[in-house]
Amino acid sequence: MRNLSVDPADARLIQNIQQATRSTREMLIKLGRRGKALERAQPGRGALLLTAVRPHPLYKAGRLAFDMLEIEDLILDGPPVDPIDQHDLVGTLIPVAGRWLDFASALQRLGSGRRDGESSPITPEADRPGLLLPRVHLVPEEAVGATEPDPELTSSDYLYDFVVLGFLDLLGGTPETF
Repeated sequence: MRNLSVDPADARLIQNIQQATRSTREMLIKLGRRGKALERAQPGRGALLLTAVRPHPLYKAGRLAFDMLEIEDLILDGPPVDPIDQHDLVGTLIPVAGRWLDFASALQRLGSGRRDGESSPITPEADRPGLLLPRVHLVPEEAVGATEPDPELTSSDYLYDFVVLGFLDLLGGTPETF
């Protein structure tokens, strides 16, 4: 068998992939724990939020990806994760939410029949998706109201829904909440 040497660029690439996987796992766990805490503290709100998003294609696509990619195994198999650090979690998700707002704005323009430079056939408020779509903001831990603010996730949990609930709990508010 040949002795293989690893190119330094490949070694850095592998390290970056491994770090991204660890960070993704940590974010999913933190969102899942937040969702589980919300579901325990406010079961009616949790049920309402999930009922509202279940028919949406992005929820369904996320469920498919979650199952196909065996994300549950990624979440459950690995070293323990520190309790939720709200500022880090929100700091990670704000740029992502901003990209989604840009995408939503492009979809609104496309759906309105308006092209760049044309006047808008829709109201000025509807032309600004930030007013219609949720904004990410910090929600203090006590706002979740959970008796167990950082519950552990187990294999018997419905992890996808907890991750979605955690994400939805971070969404919302008005521009004044930034």
